[in-house]
Amino acid sequence: MMIVQQRQGISFQERLALYRRVEHVIAQALRQRYSVIVTGDLPGGNHHGPRLSGNGKQITVADLQVYGKRKGWIEIKTKGKPWKYEKYNRLEHGIDLVKWEHYWRLQQTTGLTVYLMVIEEDSGAVLMRDLDSIQAFGDVHTGEWPPPDCRPSINFDRCSLAKVGSVNWKIQRAHLDFDVLDSFLSQLALFDSEELRS
Repeated sequence: MMIVQQRQGISFQERLALYRRVEHVIAQALRQRYSVIVTGDLPGGNHHGPRLSGNGKQITVADLQVYGKRKGWIEIKTKGKPWKYEKYNRLEHGIDLVKWEHYWRLQQTTGLTVYLMVIEEDSGAVLMRDLDSIQAFGDVHTGEWPPPDCRPSINFDRCSLAKVGSVNWKIQRAHLDFDVLDSFLSQLALFDSEELRS
């Protein structure tokens, strides 16, 4: 189930089904200690997921809503691998700038923290951090997705994310380290930064 590698030549609905499968794999792992709502299962419309509506505004909701030691939203992004940003000589991930702004508004509107979870297909790593920490420590900068998308994006240092688990693609299961997930210790205590840069 390598999603990023399969994106070429498959329909939007087929891609959506693959991404939904990843959301369920993560939700299943989280349910060992958290109550989880898979918001992607809620009805949306016109090629978009469910939205929070009010005061004439609509905000895209994140993929999961979780309750337990942490309460909040989790937005899952599946990436083939991090890419190297030569200017800063570092590995980065990024997301669509419009979606990033939606997640900030979601956090401000609901009062619940939004966590960004990045799943790397090449390494199987599950990385995660809240938007505030990514903004504060991730040296966030805007850019553009490479062709053919060429949309504005927000990019951040891979090392601003904590490794909270791994995904085994063959059996479609996720293992989460709940000690790390629950506490979000400092990056140095979580893993050797050289591991992320290799």
